[in-house]
This record gives sequence, C-alpha cells and structure tokens, in this order.
Amino acid sequence: MICRYCGNTVDAETTVCPYCGSALVGYNAPASYEEEAQVYDEQMYYEDTQEEYAPKKKRNLSVPSLPFSTLISVACAVFSLICLFTISSTRSMVKESADSVAASLNQLQSATVTIQERLDSMEGTVANVQSNAYNQLASANITISKDITSLTGPVTLGKYNQMFIVRAKGNLNLNSSFDWQKYNEATGGWVSIVFTGNATSNEEYGLRLENKMEEGEYVSILWANGITQNGAGTYRCVISDSAGVKKTSSEAIVQVSA
Repeated sequence: MICRYCGNTVDAETTVCPYCGSALVGYNAPASYEEEAQVYDEQMYYEDTQEEYAPKKKRNLSVPSLPFSTLISVACAVFSLICLFTISSTRSMVKESADSVAASLNQLQSATVTIQERLDSMEGTVANVQSNAYNQLASANITISKDITSLTGPVTLGKYNQMFIVRAKGNLNLNSSFDWQKYNEATGGWVSIVFTGNATSNEEYGLRLENKMEEGEYVSILWANGITQNGAGTYRCVISDSAGVKKTSSEAIVQVSA
C-alpha cells in the first residue's frame, strides 16, 4: 500500500510508515497512488466543506482597559472642545446682536435728528405765524399816522429844538403808551430812556418828552433840551395799547456836534 502522508509504498501489514514514521493503523490504503490521491482530494474537499458550513464562533469584542487618569484626561479634552465650540457660537451670536443693536441705534439717532429738524422747522413756522398775527393785531389796534424820520443834520451841543414826533391812534394812554428807547452799543440792545408822564426830562442825554392829544390823535414829541454828547445815537418809539399790544416806530439816528 501507499503511505498517505509521504506517498511511499509500504507493506500492507505495516502499522507505522518506515519512511515518515506516521501511524497507519485504521487506514485503508488505496490500491494505487492515483486512488490515494483521489481519496486525499475527497477528504480535503469534505474537510473544507465542513469548515465552510460549520457555524462560526462569535468573536467577543473586548474593550481595552485604560487607566483612570487617562479616562479623566479624555473626558476633560472632550469637555474642553464642547466649551470651546459653545463659547465660539456665543461670541458669534453676541457680535451679531451687538451689530444689530448698533444699526438700530444709528437708525434711531437718524430718526431723532430728522424729527428735531422738523420740530425746529415747525417752531420757526409757528414763530413766523405768531409774529405775523401779532403784527396784524398791532396794526389793527394801533395806527401810526406820523412816524419818526432821521434828522437832516447833527444837533448842536446844548441846543433846544424838536427832534422826533410820533402820531398814533388806538386805545392808548398819554402817560404810559409811548416808550422812547435808545440803542446801547455796549450791550447790543435797546434801553428805555425812562420817560413817564406827559412832560418829563432826561438830564443825562439832555432830552425832554412831551405827550399830548391833538386833533383826535395821540402825539409824542422828543425834544433836544440842551442835548449832551451822550444823547448821540439811534432812537425809536415803542407804542403800547391798553391790551399790551405793541407797535414799534422806525429808527432814527441823532448826531451831536459842538
């Protein structure tokens, strides 16, 4: 027979192959080498088939055993990444909110400026309307029939003569309705000469006031009563009726020469 392990021909009664030392007990040797090869191939096919269809054993997945400090480090790293992502998202949201608030504030400021400009325009319009209404009321209540005019020349120092005269109609008072004023160059405003009554004087400027009724009109006359150098300047008369409505005369300049 032929040894199935080494392929050499041995005696049929041999139990151990003298060539390779393999045990031949319980082995039915084939009649020839070809038959042995066929038997060997069939056995190998059977073993392969058995291995292919045999139930596969489950592989147990094992988790590597890590030190506790390593697990803590990994957990801290993951937590840090989460915190970093959260902070980045929060910063982005805060920046967007800040930009939105800034844009809203700019729009609000622009709207406020526009409203203020409109209010200023309305205030100017209201002031013009009030001024026009006041002027119309003054014109209706007070009528200046003769206004003051500038002098043809300078007044001689210490001279006594009539300078300005105003004639007016309305609900007036001889003692209080005519307020003669002089322009103050230092303060840039008008100052009353402080005349009261129907015939009073101002010694500082060398002036005298005379108020009277004549032909149904109120007449106020400003005289040079020994005029002084301080009397030079610009004059006007503010006329007031009993209701407090005022009307202003023209302005006139007085020059004083020696």
